[in-house]
Amino acid sequence: MHQSALDGIRVVEFTWVAAGPYSGGLLAMLGADVVKIESRRRSDGMRRRPASGVEVAEGDLDSSLRFSALNLNKRSVSLDLSKPKGRAVAKQLAEQADVVIENFRPGVANRLGLGYEELSVKNPGLVMASISARGQSGPDTKLPGYASIFAAVGGATHLSGYPDQRPADLRIPLDYATATMAAMAVIAALLERQDTGKGQYIDLAASDVATCFVGDAMLDYSLTGRVQTRRGNRHPFMALHNCYPCQGHDKWVSIAVATEDEWQALCRAMGNPAWTRDPSFQDLRSRWLQHEELDRHMAEWTRQRTAKEAMDLLQSYGVAAVPSFSILELCGDPHILERQVFVEVDHAVVGKHTVEGAPWKLSRTPPRVHSPGPILGAHTRPVLREWLGLSDEEIGNLTDEDVLV
Repeated sequence: MHQSALDGIRVVEFTWVAAGPYSGGLLAMLGADVVKIESRRRSDGMRRRPASGVEVAEGDLDSSLRFSALNLNKRSVSLDLSKPKGRAVAKQLAEQADVVIENFRPGVANRLGLGYEELSVKNPGLVMASISARGQSGPDTKLPGYASIFAAVGGATHLSGYPDQRPADLRIPLDYATATMAAMAVIAALLERQDTGKGQYIDLAASDVATCFVGDAMLDYSLTGRVQTRRGNRHPFMALHNCYPCQGHDKWVSIAVATEDEWQALCRAMGNPAWTRDPSFQDLRSRWLQHEELDRHMAEWTRQRTAKEAMDLLQSYGVAAVPSFSILELCGDPHILERQVFVEVDHAVVGKHTVEGAPWKLSRTPPRVHSPGPILGAHTRPVLREWLGLSDEEIGNLTDEDVLV
């Protein structure tokens, strides 16, 4: 069996919903031993959220496919952090870890005795990442919210959508982007620790991640004083650049042309129709200024073809064109299947289901998905034995005291 890149790295996770759990999930796919601390009294909200069309029964905390997909390869330890002994056990686990990830509201980890300053006293090599809406400092540090709020306050939402419509929501991409940023920062800190032996604290604001996505608009403002707003699928300089209707219900093909050579290739692919020789389309700038007229002509051409026909023809001439895949089409795409973007896992409660696999391929230390999201508390006893050396009697006492719930 191949060794994994993060074999031997221990991660303790105090996370919930998406941005926190997915960051730990990425580390788990790279081989880290990720232990999720949770309890039935205050469970991860994703445990109660259904997948589309599959309702989770009231009180059922082990049937959520969403939770499983976000928490692959992890182990679950059930601890009641409202009790002093629960917090003490959590602190002991964190002091044995290489990494701690939390997405409490700012200040909560410190109040629980699980802040970086306290944990690093006995564990100076600890790398700790705190993920929050606005970061651990600043006047808005206590701002609560979800991904749509992070995107809005970070400036990304204002730029998303069509000019004559309200800003578009950016929920799922930002949650996953924030999680990926957190995992990247953790790995960077672990690399630095190899040289110094010292850990460090990572303060990650989801709204800062959103702001990183609007760098071109920020640069534009700094140079020209212009405030960009929504422009739909229109590109700052490419033309044509849009998603065009094809044969069938809700079928589309995305086409992007960036250079004069690509424009000439597009014209040849379409048989050089008369409209392509109109003087108003003579160069990239003029085509960009006439984008609505250009889109109208292009849509007339694509409507006569299926998305695959349009893609195959245009790509044969070197034009960037692909169907806008639905989830159904994505799951059946031969390229996606060969690259194992989706993998199947077998869950003890919900059975076999498909989840997203690792987004990268490593030649010597390939990431893998070996288990679905954990049953709540399923690994409490083995983790307390392995990490803390607790006896069965000691674990039994904690159970009797309702610390392990």
